[in-house]
Amino acid sequence: MLSMSYTIRDLLTLSTKYLKDKGIEPARLDAELLLAHCLGWRRLDLYLNMDMPVDKKTVDCLRNLLKRRACMEPVAYLIQSKEFYGIEFFVTKAVLIPRPETEVLVDAFLDRFPKDFSGFVLDLGTGSGAIACAIAMHRPATKVVASDISHEACLVAKTNVVRLGLCDRVFVLCMDLLSGLRKRPLFSAVISNPPYIRLDEVGLMDEGARKFEPHHALFCGENGFEVTRKIIEIAPQFMVPKGKLFLEVGSQMHLAKTEECIEACGRFEKCDKLYDFGGRVRGICAQLF
Repeated sequence: MLSMSYTIRDLLTLSTKYLKDKGIEPARLDAELLLAHCLGWRRLDLYLNMDMPVDKKTVDCLRNLLKRRACMEPVAYLIQSKEFYGIEFFVTKAVLIPRPETEVLVDAFLDRFPKDFSGFVLDLGTGSGAIACAIAMHRPATKVVASDISHEACLVAKTNVVRLGLCDRVFVLCMDLLSGLRKRPLFSAVISNPPYIRLDEVGLMDEGARKFEPHHALFCGENGFEVTRKIIEIAPQFMVPKGKLFLEVGSQMHLAKTEECIEACGRFEKCDKLYDFGGRVRGICAQLF
């Protein structure tokens, strides 16, 4: 596929064609990200050095990553990095890749809590720590407890907390939902992107996500609702009066079940839908009495 003597321009052209031929899109962007990673550069640096010759080590690195990408392995795992809310996060196959639609939860939180908010927030199922760290970065007086059932995911989250200098305000706990906390009203907000994809929807998933992302963070049994239901029922015991619960939702069915469960719980006085820029409902915000 690639031999020895190439410039940056050559490698981008060849890599883009290779990925296109394998049915991978966006081929050009992926080629740029992979080559920049092999060089330890920013993407912009590629365009500032298009005619620079590339050494064999870089060519070998790129060849390996292209082969893996052709097998549908996500770019974020190949380069161990993904941007979320304008912040670069370290990611591995132990965590779900942060997605743009989840930024709606962060937007909703920031809209409802002032810049000087100094209370406690709980991020359930934190994965890479993206939500927790994004909130802490934009609310410098806020303290966030970030929990996950996966020990490996907690290690990734801790790495991001350290990298971003948030060790004094973001605390990573390895636990199943709220099982490791005392039942007392502490949190002004609980926020979560729970698994909500039904097992019979596996075939509808993107191949890369289906093959490489952690299934416990994506799939939730036959109805896709069990984790969401548990959070709605348990979270109020740990929240202050007027505390807010932010949840990402998937399908219209999942949204309807979430709203029904919140109403049946009897602990919440209102529930707002959270929309993305395209007008699609991506989450809910429910407020306690």
